[in-house]
Amino acid sequence: MTAEQTTHAETVNPSNINAGGNVNITATDGDINLIATNIHAIDVLLDAKQNLNLDAAQNQQQIDGKTSSSSWSLGASFGLDGNFTGLTGGFGSGHGTENGNTVTHTGSVIDAAGTVTLKSGNDTNIIGSQVKGDKVVADIGGNLNLASTQDSDDYAANNQSTGIGFGTGKISGTTGSFNTGKTNSNYDSVTGQAGIFAGAEGFDIYVGKNTDLKGAVIASDATPDKNKLSTDTLTYSDIQNKAEYSASSVGVGYAAGKDANGKDVADKDKGLIPNIGVTASGEASSTTKSAISLGTIDIRSNPTQDISNLNRTPEGSINALGKIFDKQTVKEQQELANLFGQEAFKAIGNLGLTEGSPEKVFLDAFAGGLMAQLGGGSFASGAAGAGFNQLVQLELAKITDPALHQWASAVVGIAAASVVGGNAQTGASTAVSETRNNWFWGAHVLARTAAISAFRYLSSTPAGRAALQKLEIYSEEALIASEEMMAKVVNEANALMTRFGIPGRVQSRINLITGDLEAGWEHVLSRHFNTSVNASQFTVAPEELQGILQSEQVIGTPILRIVLSDQGPRFLREVTLDKIIGIDKFSNLPTSVMTVLTDLQGNLVTATPGVIK
Repeated sequence: MTAEQTTHAETVNPSNINAGGNVNITATDGDINLIATNIHAIDVLLDAKQNLNLDAAQNQQQIDGKTSSSSWSLGASFGLDGNFTGLTGGFGSGHGTENGNTVTHTGSVIDAAGTVTLKSGNDTNIIGSQVKGDKVVADIGGNLNLASTQDSDDYAANNQSTGIGFGTGKISGTTGSFNTGKTNSNYDSVTGQAGIFAGAEGFDIYVGKNTDLKGAVIASDATPDKNKLSTDTLTYSDIQNKAEYSASSVGVGYAAGKDANGKDVADKDKGLIPNIGVTASGEASSTTKSAISLGTIDIRSNPTQDISNLNRTPEGSINALGKIFDKQTVKEQQELANLFGQEAFKAIGNLGLTEGSPEKVFLDAFAGGLMAQLGGGSFASGAAGAGFNQLVQLELAKITDPALHQWASAVVGIAAASVVGGNAQTGASTAVSETRNNWFWGAHVLARTAAISAFRYLSSTPAGRAALQKLEIYSEEALIASEEMMAKVVNEANALMTRFGIPGRVQSRINLITGDLEAGWEHVLSRHFNTSVNASQFTVAPEELQGILQSEQVIGTPILRIVLSDQGPRFLREVTLDKIIGIDKFSNLPTSVMTVLTDLQGNLVTATPGVIK
């Protein structure tokens, strides 16, 4: 095997000015340009006749790699009596590429214990940088532009592998395989918010033309009477952060004749069969909001401009998005999904339930959903693929070729997943896994043979055909399984999830996703900071709760149990804090206990004071 990897990195070393007194920088006939520059002093004056530019510099790391491998083997086999029994041989090859590009920013920071004064004859641009002082004074002849920058991390990989094997004599047989996979990940998020940050003395800012904020803030710790912004016009916008990834693999395998032990190749492995992996995917998003602290905003050209949608609480407005992709984790979760599918569908097969029955459809659908979720895919796609495949399994059993049977299952899974708006490959993967590890599982060959015979017999009579029409309503019947069966499924699901492990990302992060009133941070705000809703209510401020949810105490609290929902498993933490954080609606008493639910990606679903009943 050969592997080549090249890494190109450009890292910024910031400039630093540290003064025990004051720092004054004046450009009498031009611009002041500070890039990745830190100034720490008592008072700071930056005075430019033209433009004042506080900018960030980029750090970049680029990785390019490729791998290739090839192998061959040739051997002879002898029996216990020493007689020659046959030859074995094989050849395999593979190759792959990967490309990664990471960009971060090192901004300028102007930090004064006293007053920061900014002056420019034309524009002042604060890009990916921060101005901090107990008081901030600015006199800007042109425009004031404040903008946060987004860090990015992009990754792409592709790989292919081929293998051929053969045997002669008593182990005469042929095997072959071809697999291809690809992974893509994109991440863009503000990780450090640009802006002006004043202390207890507030800010006094005059702008001759327009003030524009892009995911940036003008913040202050002072009372509103000490904060004033006077500008001719005012514009502002938010920045959308996003993270998304997908990883998939597809291939085919072929086997005929004898296996390495001289036994006939098993039905489930015979012929040209599909090898379809669950598509691992994930996405998260958040919004970095522009904000100006409470105080006077004088918009001279349009004093009545509606700024009701401008955020006036800069605290917590950054909403930085954590990374959700790790290539090793994704690889492991796909392997885990395949292993889980094998074990779960075998276990369901061993229950001896009737093929196509509501109970078996329900269990297979549930197992398929969990398989997809564990692999980072859609619960609905996996459940639809496996459940509908089981629903029509007796019909598929009319296909006597085992390989063609599995390809038919793939088609069924694709169709079923598409109906629910899910991922076609995930539906195909769980459907094929259900067929391979349930229908072709050797413990029930006789039962399946009897079922096939019964199906053919029923098909030949009017009464039998009428009975078979029940297949059309089995999916509906499966949804009303008994409470006893549901309790058993829930208990088994928790046991299986415990056995196979809770994904590391669930235990190591809580992403405060936004943009959805049904789940995430905006759901918490609309339901648990709203006294008109019949729900437990937080008494701490929203920005304080954000800090609590991101604290080591909350993130480090072990998952107590798994709650099942239509959207997939929800992981529940119960956290006891050292202060009262809200009112529990069930007891109507103050509580220091908080319940937190996250999904398989580590994204916040909801948080509520008290314990969920």
